[in-house]
Amino acid sequence: MLTIGLDIGGTKIAGAVVNSSGHIIRQLTVATPATDPDALEDALVDMIEKLSDEGSVAAVGIAAAGFIDASQSLIYYGANIAWRNRSIRANIEARTNLPVVVDNDANAAGWAEYRFGAGRLFQHMTMLTVGTGVGGAIVIDGHLSEVVSVLVPSLDT
Repeated sequence: MLTIGLDIGGTKIAGAVVNSSGHIIRQLTVATPATDPDALEDALVDMIEKLSDEGSVAAVGIAAAGFIDASQSLIYYGANIAWRNRSIRANIEARTNLPVVVDNDANAAGWAEYRFGAGRLFQHMTMLTVGTGVGGAIVIDGHLSEVVSVLVPSLDT
């Protein structure tokens, strides 16, 4: 089974097709149209279509810095992108006919690290992310706990 993962950053969107073992089959990176919500959604759909050429894709995971609702469908606020109260899961599912999961980028990174990386041999794991913002993920007994990411204000402004 193949899945697509998309990581939306303020300057680039990194995408990959991965198999069930977490091995990357193909990668693609494009610039993020961070100030245009519709263009950003179009860029995601375009990446999904290009990455789907690798075979039968079962689902898509989208990671973005910001506040995501509990149902993993609505992005209340994107820290580095112009999405505000955007129903991204429903929009992308309708345009690609694929099931979509949306999560905070720190949660997605933490879960991937737990499943396929340094945390794979442990029952519990904590991961901190430090970049434009500070975030983290906690896995307890194999379950991802919700952790809030914090945007760090730029020192340039």
